[in-house]
Amino acid sequence: MGIVRNDVEIQGITPENELPAEISGQLIELSETENLIIDKDIKIKEIHKINVDMEIKENKIINAPLSRIFVIDGYKKLNISYLDTEDNLKVFELESPFNLFFDVENSSEEVEEMRLHIADAYFELTKNNTLYCYTIYMADIRFFNYKQGDKQEKVIKINGQNEAEINTQKEAAVQEISISKEKTAELKKAVPEENYMKTGLIDIEAEYL
Repeated sequence: MGIVRNDVEIQGITPENELPAEISGQLIELSETENLIIDKDIKIKEIHKINVDMEIKENKIINAPLSRIFVIDGYKKLNISYLDTEDNLKVFELESPFNLFFDVENSSEEVEEMRLHIADAYFELTKNNTLYCYTIYMADIRFFNYKQGDKQEKVIKINGQNEAEINTQKEAAVQEISISKEKTAELKKAVPEENYMKTGLIDIEAEYL
């Protein structure tokens, strides 16, 4: 089942639930606009349906001094169902080359594979039998040995210590203060208040003598 854009049913677009749900390296959206000339012998009254397909012919990585460029060469194939001027349902095919390129962000990672999806497409028949095409691609670049768990949580450093260490130290200090207060309360009960107020200290040996 396809989608309807500009009163044209379009098939071959990747369903939303099949688009990448997680990033296994790098995810890039690309768009392409082109005008395809249709043979004058094809008399189109109305386009009924277009099936979009892709064939990737070649891909390569250009290792530039400051970046890496991923290049894709391929063909976009259109199977077009239409009504002619006599209301007969007919079909013809168009094939056009496409070339896409984009930067690979992480220059230290090796690319394992690249999956190219058609996220959306739009077609309109203009004058002089020209078919306007707008296509949105989604490139899913996957790196070798990439694991989702490799992403570490952000740690805030304060004077060379992370936030978790500081919080642990704070908790220990609060606990120590709490224990000190309890010990002080016990001492006050054991020593007469007047003696405690005078010196604030306890002569342990005197207590046992």
